[in-house]
Amino acid sequence: MQESETTQISENTESQQDTPVPGSETRSGDLVEVKESEVIPGDLLTACKTLNMKGKVRGDLLAGGVYLNVGNSIGRDLTVGGYNIHSWSSVKENARLGGANIKIQGVINGDLLALGGNVEILGEVKGDVITGGGKIRISGNIHGSLEARCGEMLIDGSIGQNVDLTVARLRISPNAVVKGNLEYVSNRSAEIEKGAFIAGIVERRSGKRSVMTFWDIMASLANRLPENPEKFREWRSKTPGWFRILLQVSPLVSLLIAGLVILILYERHVTMVANRIIAFPLKSFGMGLLFLACVPIGSIILCLTIIGIPIGIIALAAYIVFLFVSRIYVGLAIGREILERITKHELRIIWQMILGILLIAILTAIPYIGWLIGIVFISFGLGGMITTGRRTRLLSKEE
Repeated sequence: MQESETTQISENTESQQDTPVPGSETRSGDLVEVKESEVIPGDLLTACKTLNMKGKVRGDLLAGGVYLNVGNSIGRDLTVGGYNIHSWSSVKENARLGGANIKIQGVINGDLLALGGNVEILGEVKGDVITGGGKIRISGNIHGSLEARCGEMLIDGSIGQNVDLTVARLRISPNAVVKGNLEYVSNRSAEIEKGAFIAGIVERRSGKRSVMTFWDIMASLANRLPENPEKFREWRSKTPGWFRILLQVSPLVSLLIAGLVILILYERHVTMVANRIIAFPLKSFGMGLLFLACVPIGSIILCLTIIGIPIGIIALAAYIVFLFVSRIYVGLAIGREILERITKHELRIIWQMILGILLIAILTAIPYIGWLIGIVFISFGLGGMITTGRRTRLLSKEE
């Protein structure tokens, strides 16, 4: 009798743990504060200037703001974006953080994705870590692997598996422990101090000069990044003159800069999408126009439901990014087609992209019909991205 009661209690406990958490709770304002004694039974979605999170969230935490301070415990995933992010919480599943200055001191039981100007990982991550930014410091304990793309990297902690880096400058302190291989792309040899332990092989490969220059610039900008965003004007005055000019120029130059960065980092993918647009123009246009029309409607419908608010907001944010980036892909396709018809010499891909983006800017500036031309170009770009993604997934499944 006692054994059956114990079994029943155990089954009830397991069923309670598997029960989904309640719906989302939304909070906003200049200051959002969750006190230490407070428990959020479901998900918490918040948008504010300052978040002081000292209580418990049994579901996901999705937050956006300027100053984000996250403590105590998160029952599922942590997803935050802001200027200054400080997390000392215990996260049961995965964490995704993006901001200017990021400091992680808590325990993350799943994987970590952290992208920012200055990233410090001082706590414990029981899964894998993917990170990128200007300056990155690893002083905590990573049980899984580490993959990073950054300007400067300091490894001062423990990494349980392999390390894969693309980095302008790499330093490994005497306290560092790498239990797998250390493979890195850099034009400088790593500074490995006496006392550092690396169990596997250490291999360096030289990188493209343009890529290394880009990460050098990112490190330089991160060094000048202020902790207080209100001092951003002062920070801008200390940045190189050419960079201050770029902050004030037209959206055209911003698009060109974004195109150059994406081309440097993902040349193969950009080329694949441009080729897809050229090979299947009607299919690309149709798929892109469908995506252009349907995603905002679907996102708004999701935002009208409590459970779908986080998904709707993320979908709208991704939609805006895709609209911006799509012109880069279609610009390359246009530039390539024109140059192949007017010259027998094969020009570098960067000039093909610049020509295409300039032509798009000129045509979309035409009064009355420029907006319609812009929709056509964006549809081609979006469709190329979607069809390329679908084809890539199909090929990977076949393999």
